[in-house]
This record gives sequence, C-alpha cells and structure tokens, in this order.
Amino acid sequence: MHKSLLAFFFVLVVGVSGGSDARAQALVAERDYYTASGGKVPRGYEDKVLVEVYFSYLCYRCRDVQPQLSEWLKKLPSDVEVAYVPLIEALKDRSGKRYRADHYVRAYYAAQHLGITEESHQAVYDGVHRSRVLPGPNDDPDLATIAAFYSAYGADSKEFLDVMRGPEVEDKVRFSKRRKRQSAIRGLPAIVVDGSYGVNARGGDYATMLRTASYLVEEQRKITPSSAAYAPPRAPVAEETVAVKTDRKAPAANDDKIVVRAFFDYRDHRSLEFEPLLSAWAGKQPEDVVVVQMPLPGTACLERYARAYYAAQYLGYAARTHRAVYDAVHKTGALLGPDSCPDRKRLIAFYGSQGVDVTELAKAWDSFRVETQVYRAQRQFRRIRAPSLPVLIVNDQPPAYTETARYGDLLNSADDLIERERRSGASSRE
Repeated sequence: MHKSLLAFFFVLVVGVSGGSDARAQALVAERDYYTASGGKVPRGYEDKVLVEVYFSYLCYRCRDVQPQLSEWLKKLPSDVEVAYVPLIEALKDRSGKRYRADHYVRAYYAAQHLGITEESHQAVYDGVHRSRVLPGPNDDPDLATIAAFYSAYGADSKEFLDVMRGPEVEDKVRFSKRRKRQSAIRGLPAIVVDGSYGVNARGGDYATMLRTASYLVEEQRKITPSSAAYAPPRAPVAEETVAVKTDRKAPAANDDKIVVRAFFDYRDHRSLEFEPLLSAWAGKQPEDVVVVQMPLPGTACLERYARAYYAAQYLGYAARTHRAVYDAVHKTGALLGPDSCPDRKRLIAFYGSQGVDVTELAKAWDSFRVETQVYRAQRQFRRIRAPSLPVLIVNDQPPAYTETARYGDLLNSADDLIERERRSGASSRE
C-alpha cells in the first residue's frame, strides 16, 4: 500500500551519521523520491532498515558516483543493512539486435560468492570504462575475459567461470530480476530504502541523491524496532492512569529488550474491551519490556484511523486521545460508529476537539514518517496472518490472540512468551 505523498518540509541532514551542514528542503514525492507500489523487503530484513544499491557496471553514472557512494555507505549506522543489486542491461549486438546482457550480474554474484567483491568492485568499473580491458556496452559479452580479469583479485579463472554459470549465481540472477520489478527502479544508479522508497541521481546530482537517501534512512530507522533510532508509540492510557511504561524509547536490538507489539482497530469491539486491560498490564511490565501500539491499517477506512493515530503520536497526543477515539466510535457517535467510516476532515476535526493543532495534524498526516509507519504496520500484520483482534506479538514469536473474550488468557500467553524470550536471551549471553 502506497500513496503519492504531498510535499512537506523537513531538515535534510547531510550524512546519516550527523553531518553539521543542514538545510531546509521541500521533499516532494515523484520529484525527490518515488514509492514502489509493489515494494517489499526480502525475507529476513523485516525488522531492519535495508538500503539497496542498484547498479550496472556498464552504467557510466554508476561508475561516477561509486567513490562518493562508498564513503556514504561507510557512514551508515550499524543497524542499517546494505545490499548491492546488479541489474541486467538491455544492449544491442553488432548487428543491431537487442538482447538482455547478464554477464556482469553473473560476475558480481560470482565475486560475492568467492568473497572478492570489496577489492574488485571499483576495478571492474575501471576495466569497463577506463582501461577498457573488459567488454563495454558495445562489445560482445565474453565470460572468459571477465573471469580472467578477476584472477588479479585472487580468483582462479576457471573456478570463477564455473561459478558464473552455476546454479547459485543463476538463482541470484533471478533474484536481481525480481528485485528490480518489486522496487520499480526508474533508472541507474538508484538507492532504495526498505524496498519502498527510491531515489535517483537526477541530472547527475549525486550529492542530492545521497542527502535524500540519508533522510529516508533516518525516517525508516525511527519506526524500525531493531534500530537504535526507533521510538515506539506512546501507550494508550485512560486519563486516570498514572504510569505506563511504554513512553520509554525502544531499545536497539543489542539492548536485550523485549518488544511487544499490540495490534488494534478502533472500530473493533474486542479492541475496545481489551484496551484498559492492556494499559494496566503494560504499566506493570519490568524495564526489559517495551509495549508498542500498532493500529491495523487493513482497509481504506482503517488506514485513516491509523494515519490519525500516528499523526497524533508524532505530535505527542496519542496517549491522551486514544481512549477518546474509542468513545467517539462506540459511545458518543462523534466518529459515526463502528459500522461507518469518517473521512479525513471529520477525523482531524475530532482530534482538534481534543486539543490537537489541526494544521499540524494535517501536515503530519501527509508526512513521510506517517506514511511509512502505516505501511510497516500493514506489512507486519499481513506477515503474521492472525485471524482476529486483539493480537500481541512478542519479538518474533508466533502471535498471541483470542477469538473469544478471554483477554486474561491472552495476557497470560504474552507473559509466557516474554518469559521465554527472557530465558532465551539469558542463555545466549552465557
């Protein structure tokens, strides 16, 4: 689920690791970055920030940006994963007939398989574009010549050729094709963040491309549970509740914290019934447990509620408005009831009645941060495939849920999963 984001203002920081040169920019979807309608993160990266670098050794702009790109990648935080994805080029042979050339895709993955990409990556660019000892865009793809080139970097040319033609590289070639399709690449070089947001070097402006990518990475880190930059939603609490331990900043993965994600739906009567029990339970959790509220954005209507929640959270109002939204749906009718769907205007006006600045809420509603939070919540819920709400997920354990109103049993199950995670963490440190 993606929508075109409206323009919003932000401070674009030069360098993810905290560069001092900052300037205000208007980041506009489809101008400064684009969204991939079918974007998804490969399995194993769901709780990490993934930066994919799409390139081709035959692309001269990819060659030009590589030195700057290498320095930029070195400055990425340790909680960001980086993956290079070589793409197949559409070329013409000497007769003018077009064909799909995958020889350098195979070469990159063969070098990766043999552990020599770091020392050979820039050299391949140089071999194609400068010394021209390697086949260029107008040359016939000669795998033997390419394999011989890699022998200067520790590879046996015969072994390298066998790996290029082998089943593991064949799988990687298919992976490259699939990732290009899923990430909706619009030209090279390209950087795609979390499979969803891409940026190109428009007119060869590599510095702007990297600054925009830095911002996208930082925004994704803010909503990624394993990231050191991640800050969870404030806890949903009734006005009389004094202390709930979900206002704490969520930990980095190596902080030995246990993250409990609680999915809810404002229109769902079980979520309504469960909410005060969850708040009380969350308030009793020890310091090694963080509870994260996640609104379910499964339909267009639910997405509006999710956007409203995350926008209020961004402005610091999620906790004080959470119960009020439930009451407006199920008691007062201010939000039309559980079987109806208020539009954006009505939702924003309601939050305004709760003391939220409606202008700021509207800006946050359309922001990149809220967009990505909604998308991530949808992706995570789709991945667990729980049949009903409420749902609790403890770290990466199977979901705990109840199809009846036995909420005490649900919380007991969560307690058991938390204790299992605690024991697992303790044993792994021994």
